[in-house]
Amino acid sequence: MRRLRLSLAAVTVATLLSASTHVAAADITAAPDPTRADAYDPRIGILFVPTADVDAVPSAECEVTQGGADNAALNCIGGLTEATTYTISANIDTIVTGLETALAPYNVRVVTERPPEYVPYSMLIITDGMNPKSTSRTCGGAGIDCDGPNRNDIGITSVETSLCMDPDQLQVALIAFGYMSGLENNDNPMDPMFYPPDFTMPATEYQDMCSNVVPTLDEMDMPNNLACAGYLHERNCDMTEGQINSHVELLEVYGPAGAADTTPPEVTDFMAPEDGTALPAGSPLELSAMVTDDSGVTAARWVVSSPALIGAPTAREGEISQCTNDVCDGNWEGAPFKPADTPYDFALQGLPGGEYTVTFEASDLSGNTVEMMTRTFTIEGGAADTGADETADSADSADSADSADSADSADDGGSSEEESDGGSNATGDDGGDDSGCGCTTDRNANGSALLLVGLAGLAISRRRRSA
Repeated sequence: MRRLRLSLAAVTVATLLSASTHVAAADITAAPDPTRADAYDPRIGILFVPTADVDAVPSAECEVTQGGADNAALNCIGGLTEATTYTISANIDTIVTGLETALAPYNVRVVTERPPEYVPYSMLIITDGMNPKSTSRTCGGAGIDCDGPNRNDIGITSVETSLCMDPDQLQVALIAFGYMSGLENNDNPMDPMFYPPDFTMPATEYQDMCSNVVPTLDEMDMPNNLACAGYLHERNCDMTEGQINSHVELLEVYGPAGAADTTPPEVTDFMAPEDGTALPAGSPLELSAMVTDDSGVTAARWVVSSPALIGAPTAREGEISQCTNDVCDGNWEGAPFKPADTPYDFALQGLPGGEYTVTFEASDLSGNTVEMMTRTFTIEGGAADTGADETADSADSADSADSADSADSADDGGSSEEESDGGSNATGDDGGDDSGCGCTTDRNANGSALLLVGLAGLAISRRRRSA
């Protein structure tokens, strides 16, 4: 029997365009016309700085397809060619303290404990390693995320490249953070984004003044193209061409620092089967929760798990999920800035018979979480009839949706001759038996995921899972 293959939630253009190239790359830039989120309100940011070694994998091998982009929660790096362990700097505590001081004016949490994976956060890996193949002049690697719409980027620092030696590790970290926040280089030696940096006179405070935007240089000292549309910087400098204000731009992305938030979100209008419920075979499963928080910004995850789902080609064995931060089978429209007045809905149909557990969890971006909510129930009947023999031949038609090319970006953010080797690579079957349900996730008009089983002619593809 032929097997149906799972479709992933579509990767947004903005995510594709923030993919970072971290290995053996020059000072390079993002795509020439990146998608920008210039209309969103400032949102709190989370910067996770690991204090223990990080095992990273290429984005192409991420357990949840990322389209060649980074995902800090899953340690997936765009442009990485093989699994790599990054050893954290011996000076990490001092650097974290410096980051906390430098970012104190902004609504950014610097944390050394990894947040829940469904919460959007960026990661800055600070190492004592050398990267002699890199032509970076800043000893840092991060893609320029123009206007900072994505919140799961990864930056990596080193202590030496072919064109960078004896850097100030704090300034390097601030350069990488600046790139992940949408900043480009400037000609102000008092600003961390000064380029090329003069590490004999470290700059560790983003300046509230307009300076000239400076392109990065390639290995032949030729200027690269700028990464972002000029107005994203110039609007903070009276629309003066070629000007940027690092401080004000970070306030635009994150907002000013506020009072500590210790109030957890509240879950209202919770809808899930009651414990012990027996649903008739073929019943749809409709889940919903409204999450309110004084910050107006939350993250959440629904997980439906069952032995009946083992063998189904979902992102994780035996479960199907929907959440924020691109770590599940589906995501909600608008994430990570999902409107606070819209519910977290998750609708499934065609689930095979069996025992099920549903969990829901939510958090604000200040580290306050709600207690996980759990329900157990039964769906009557046996395994679903997938109709696989009639539908499997149509599977290949959707592969292109998960195999878009990742954007050029990397070490210091400038322009590149070297493309990321990331990409979903979601064109094959990962194996397993032919039992269980053939299922796919898709989007309905409300942005929730729909489990579809045995729909003739459906074009479907599958998430790639790492071994």
